[in-house]
Amino acid sequence: MTINDVDKIFFLSLAHNPERVNNVNNIVNNFNNEFKLNDKIKINYTTLLYLYDDMDIVNGLHKYFPTYVENTKHTINMFSCFFNHYNIIAESYFLKYNYILLFEDDAYIIDYNKFNTLLKNIPDDADVVQFVYNPFPIEPENEHNINVIDESYVNEHYNKITNLHTASNACILLSNKVIESIYNFYVKEKVVYADAYQFTHQHFLDECNIYMPKTRIIDFQKFGTEITY
Repeated sequence: MTINDVDKIFFLSLAHNPERVNNVNNIVNNFNNEFKLNDKIKINYTTLLYLYDDMDIVNGLHKYFPTYVENTKHTINMFSCFFNHYNIIAESYFLKYNYILLFEDDAYIIDYNKFNTLLKNIPDDADVVQFVYNPFPIEPENEHNINVIDESYVNEHYNKITNLHTASNACILLSNKVIESIYNFYVKEKVVYADAYQFTHQHFLDECNIYMPKTRIIDFQKFGTEITY
């Protein structure tokens, strides 16, 4: 499969942060100039919940996420980030997208030629492609924090992962199989931020085909007016 098989390319950004908005607009322009996929691109802007200082929002979070306990900017911002991801998953689920590609606003492509090669060579059976490269293992002393490679899989561009622990949603491709699983997980479990946002940690990926590039192709922009969520 190739990038042309992807139904929608989502870019996430924070509406209140000019640096992030500017960065994501630059990424979108560069991406479209390289791949001519403007009709598939959508930017989702998160409006931070704490800016409203609305107790109805806080009460709503308590209702749907019982383990949510404190009204802090950081915590509410994390929920705001989660809701943005949730909206993307919900849209993709109901519109029955076969594949989506998701970029967060602090990610950028190091080399478009190499990225284009990766996009042209996505394994046909891929359910997840995490384009953020993580070396293996991350923490050798912790056996639970290791991305395990399927040594039997031979591919010039990708490793196949049998245990994805160090997940990143900063640049990730998801199939309809995973989209449906994530959506059902959100709805049925009423999950809290830490479980829901890092959806690539979830048990339903056990039967999915997960791939990761063999080289680093995505890096991260640092912002002077940083608000982490």
